[in-house]
Amino acid sequence: MSLRIDHPRPRLRRDRFTSLDGPWDFVRDPDNQGLAEGWHHVWPVAPDRATITVPFAPEWEASGVTGHQHTPVVWYHRAVALPDDTREGEHVMLHFGAVDHAADVWIDGEHVAHHSGGYTPFRTEVSRLLAREGEHHLVVRVVDDNTRMDQPRGKQHWYGVNESIWYTPTTGIWQSVWLEPVAPSHVVDLVSTPDIGRGLLHVEAVLPEPLTEAGSGDVTVEVSASFEGAPVAWGAARIDRRGRAAITLSLREQHAGLRGDDLIDAGGVKLWSPDRPNLYQLEVVVKQGGEVVDTVSSHAGMREIQVIDGRLCLNRRPYPQRLVLDQGYWPETGLTPPSAEALVRDIELSKELGFNGARKHQKIEDPRFLYAADVLGFLVWDELPSAYSFTPNSVAELSTMLTELIARDRSHPSVVTWVPMNESWGMNDLTSPLQQHLQATLYHLAHAIDGSRPVVGNDGWEQVATDIMAVHDYRTPDQVATGFEEDDAWAVRPPAGRRLVVGDEVTEDAPWLMTEFGGLSLSDDDGWGYHSVKNGDELLAETAALIEALKQGPWQGYCWTQLTDVGTELNGMLTFDRKHKLDAARLKAVQEDFRP
Repeated sequence: MSLRIDHPRPRLRRDRFTSLDGPWDFVRDPDNQGLAEGWHHVWPVAPDRATITVPFAPEWEASGVTGHQHTPVVWYHRAVALPDDTREGEHVMLHFGAVDHAADVWIDGEHVAHHSGGYTPFRTEVSRLLAREGEHHLVVRVVDDNTRMDQPRGKQHWYGVNESIWYTPTTGIWQSVWLEPVAPSHVVDLVSTPDIGRGLLHVEAVLPEPLTEAGSGDVTVEVSASFEGAPVAWGAARIDRRGRAAITLSLREQHAGLRGDDLIDAGGVKLWSPDRPNLYQLEVVVKQGGEVVDTVSSHAGMREIQVIDGRLCLNRRPYPQRLVLDQGYWPETGLTPPSAEALVRDIELSKELGFNGARKHQKIEDPRFLYAADVLGFLVWDELPSAYSFTPNSVAELSTMLTELIARDRSHPSVVTWVPMNESWGMNDLTSPLQQHLQATLYHLAHAIDGSRPVVGNDGWEQVATDIMAVHDYRTPDQVATGFEEDDAWAVRPPAGRRLVVGDEVTEDAPWLMTEFGGLSLSDDDGWGYHSVKNGDELLAETAALIEALKQGPWQGYCWTQLTDVGTELNGMLTFDRKHKLDAARLKAVQEDFRP
């Protein structure tokens, strides 16, 4: 499958969309006076009005906003018009990839959307307001209060600076904005769930609910699958009253008689894996009264990820996961990639180093990264950004964000694990029944929405409920080699002095993975690392020793800290601007020798 990254949401691709990325007006509102003065009705002419380049946040150089000091309230404005390719009777959807943290949206003074949560997408229908001729005023107000420690923020420093393992914050619009004309009866989401044993792909097309404008004609959904351009399967179903159509495609017959490493006898289908990222192309057609009203292109991968007899298995076979911690920052653009190609390049660099996946640490990544991971063959652990205090607000926001994350990403074959918590951040007293309940709730919530992937309750230690024993240890090779036995998970362990398990919902056959270790910086780096080495050769030798040490323990896989330097944290395999610190080919050979 060819890699097409020219769409902000490649998994649900329509040919027609209008990007709103580029120059917007930008105003800080330090005294929070904009609402009272009606800026959403009449855009202010203020002395400090600037031009910002969306989707780059004002704290970062690429935004074009110089000397920005964090302000809890900021405003955006630009002129918009009905897209020229809008057809009669169509709706126009306004999409925001991500806005940090709480956003309100107006068009010509009329409020059209509110969303809270700085890492997940939202959309709203605006065709009525754009129907009048001429340009219209699109205004966005964003509230992002750094002092709110119960607001999920990930690695964004509450002081607004790079310090230790926290970095310059991101305020406002930091992912793409676009307009998209669609029929009233259109695909909102497409959920694909593989059954590799029977060679089936279950597809659920989600349409707007309720379908108040469906008219008198029946609305049906047709899904066709092809592989490398050849038709494989087709199915159709009518929508139900909830606006859903469930279709099961049998992919098996078209591959009858084929054998190979990427096939299994039970299902007879092309399987997806990092070694062979086979993808089926999907075309989804919505018909109303027999007429085509919507067409969406997508894809699906036939793969399963599960724990079998204490082994973490991909496609029912033990599969060592050689992950790298990837925080997804760039020097001039922060959380926003400088281009779609930069997302692809990070995957390519990771694979060149011998990693077969990444734990996207404390960030919900741009959808184009997941699409590229699907196409290139790269495992992804999806992790929630943490809050740093435990309150009813943090409980509500984390629960909502996890729900929205899974809804967005559950159909990507590259996504193999959900990680709702990291190192007890924001829940620093997991002896508390309330905090234990939250970890267990997030664990069960993930399983309730998507039962096809393992869930790590709290990556690092203090597991209340988990499918994987995910452990962090930044000590030396000798200490790592002798530091853990499978029967001591309830003991207080160095280096953090935390118990690995504090609850009773951790199964005995949970596989052990070292999900943070390493963290080595070069001694001449003027920054921070867990340990330092003198040069690239020593970095390679110490990395090899640590990976070798894992073979002496219960470890079925690992996640190395980390892919790149970030801010003052200089323990990457690559510099912040993606330059190698060691011989990539030699490291790849070391990693590929890890077969526990």
